[in-house]
Amino acid sequence: DAPADPAFLDNGGDVASAASKGPTALFANLGGDQVARAGTFARSINAGDRQPTLYFLHVLLPHSPYRYLPDGGVYGNPIGRGPQTKAGTWPEGVQQVNEQRMLMQLAWTDKVLGTVIDRLKRQGLYDKSLVVMTADHGAGFSPAVRGRDLDGNEPTLMWVPMFLKAPGQTKGRVDDRNWEHVDLLPTLADY
Repeated sequence: DAPADPAFLDNGGDVASAASKGPTALFANLGGDQVARAGTFARSINAGDRQPTLYFLHVLLPHSPYRYLPDGGVYGNPIGRGPQTKAGTWPEGVQQVNEQRMLMQLAWTDKVLGTVIDRLKRQGLYDKSLVVMTADHGAGFSPAVRGRDLDGNEPTLMWVPMFLKAPGQTKGRVDDRNWEHVDLLPTLADY
């Protein structure tokens, strides 16, 4: 496939038809092209919408199969969850390739998220918005342990980053305290 251009997010689109079909239609999108879904999401952000508005996207980036290069190009033959040994673990070579492909896909993910933030800024919404980005879990790449088992993978599976920008916030800080997803909704409600 040809490399995707970050400008893909500016080419129009309509989420109203999917949204009008309710959650079933939206959850069905999870099996689709995640970059295209992010583009549709970004185009849906509009300062003309009744405010405040909740814009929400659950996108599987980076996620296996690791297909995307840092420029948005796509591998013709992505490696996903296998091949695995009989024990359900990855052979060391596959683990190393998957880890490198995940890191390259992470670079593309960063560009996709940057385009969403740019859209918020162009619409004049970024400064007054509460923006949250996080992951539901990490990924393990040990050839001796199944990818989602907690036998040595804890640091890469359980402690995922969270980016939270409050309305009017102009300076950032790093907070290394532990948090859990059950804390997320009360934190957002507090704002």
